This record gives sequence, structure tokens and C-alpha cells, in this order.
Amino acid sequence: MTQIDGAVLSIAVSTAFERDQTCFAASLAGLYRSDDGGQTWRQMVQSEARVAIMAVAMSPEYVSDGAVFAGLSGGVMRSWNGGETWIASVLPPPPPTVTTVALSPSYAKNSTLFAGTDADGVFRSGDRGVSWEAWNFGLLDRSVLSMIVAPAHEQDDLLFAGTPTGLFRSRNGGRAWREVNLPGESVSILCLAISPDFANDGLIYAGAESNGLLVSKHGRQWSSIGADVLQGSINVITLSPHFPAEPDILVATEHGLYISRDYGDTWALWADTTGVMALAAPHGLAERAPILAGLEDGGVQRITMSNRNL
Repeated sequence: MTQIDGAVLSIAVSTAFERDQTCFAASLAGLYRSDDGGQTWRQMVQSEARVAIMAVAMSPEYVSDGAVFAGLSGGVMRSWNGGETWIASVLPPPPPTVTTVALSPSYAKNSTLFAGTDADGVFRSGDRGVSWEAWNFGLLDRSVLSMIVAPAHEQDDLLFAGTPTGLFRSRNGGRAWREVNLPGESVSILCLAISPDFANDGLIYAGAESNGLLVSKHGRQWSSIGADVLQGSINVITLSPHFPAEPDILVATEHGLYISRDYGDTWALWADTTGVMALAAPHGLAERAPILAGLEDGGVQRITMSNRNL
């Protein structure tokens, strides 16, 4: 395990991981970068200037544009050279704490990205993070814990935001929001994952703090899955990069990592690693593929078949 100071809250990996093994880890002690698939890390800011980084996201075209975005208290930092130098983008006052950053899958064409905040809702940028505006009409809970953009966002303008009181959906690129009906009352949505083929299969997964794992087709009717196995809060959900052809799902709970290989119908303990706050599976979720797990007590652990503790 490579030690990184502070809880690791977010991990981003290159979409071209087979030829570019760049990763970023956002922690409460700063931002870290790995050039070897998470085996070694270096801090991307001077130690005396360390600042809590709540979220990190890489451009879908990172190999060619080098674009990285990091959310922190007061705004978003952006880099065009793989994190070597940074420019601060200040969000409209009062300065919010950015908890999550999500890029449009068509970012290279539409220059669009979103930032969720801890108390001020969602902000949108249409110029690659240079300027931002709040888009919160109908967003009844402005504390954003998770956010995800639909794969076909350029066509359907769809995105979702999870909050302490539930899930909200926007069908017009964030201009207006509507609350989604979920099982139970006041469901806190900690994490979200969406099928790369969402336009066809409509599959979206939501991890709740006390209601387990939820699944929906097209974000309308929701149901609980894995309730007999997945106990407590669902902190992170990771789909195989080959989903749905490989219907593998890995989730982090307070009791360990659990895997499903059938869209979430059945589950098994994959590793008893606890305190996982972030996950990345750049090689997929095959038996011997390493995953990267960001830990609450600091560090990124590479877990494979050979070292998982069952």
C-alpha cells in the first residue's frame, strides 16, 4: 500500500489506461498523482501549501489535452498539463466547498463540466472550468454528496445528483431539477454509478447511507438489491469498464468490498478491506485484475486476487 496523508476521497484514472497509467488521488491532505497505475505517488502541490481536495476528475481525452480538475473549498482548480501547474477558478460567492466534479462524456466537444457543493448546490461551466454559474432551480437540497452525468448527455441532457435527503434528476443539463421517488424516506445518496450503455439498458445504481444499494431502469422506478448481503452504508460503486458486456459491479460497504457478476442480482464478499472511500478498476473486475482503493485513514491500496484478505 502506498501511504498518502489524509483520507482519500476520490480517485481518477486515465480512460486510456492500457497505454497511459496516470492516476490522481484527492485527499484531505492534498492532491497526488501516480504515473505507474497507483504503485507510487507524488504530491502535486508544495507540502507547505497543502489543502484538502474533496474530488478529482480527468478529461475523457486526458492523453491529448492533459486536463484535470480538482474540487476544494472555494472553487475548482484546473490544469492543462497533467497537474504540473494549476489555475484557480473561483465559483460565485460565497465561496462554496466543492464535493464532487463531473465532466460531460462529450467534454472535448461541448467543454461542459459540473461541480457539486456541500451547501450551495450545483454549478455548471461551459468553457472548460474557466467560469461557473449556479443551476439549482428545483434542487430542494443544496448539499450535493454525489453526481453523475449520463453517457449520452450531449443528446439527452441528463444528470443526477445525490444529497442527504434523496436523489434529484435534471433532464435539461442542470437548468432545472426534480426529486426522484426512492424507497423509504429521506434516503441519503452517497454514491452513483451509471451504465455506459444507459441509453439502451437504462441501468443506474445508487448507494445509500442506510438503505443499501438501489437500482433503477431509466431513473424512474427504484428497488433495493442485495439487502441480504450488503449491510450498512454503501460508500462507493464501481462498474466494470466493459459493463454491460461484463455485468460486474464492485461496492464498498462499511464491512468490506462486495462483488456481483450478474448486474447486482447476487453478491459475494470480495475483500474484507474496510474504510474504503474511493474505488477505481482500470483493468476491469476480472479475478486477477488489480483495483485501487482509497482509504479513510490515508493511502491507496492495490488489491488483487493474490493479496485480498478473505
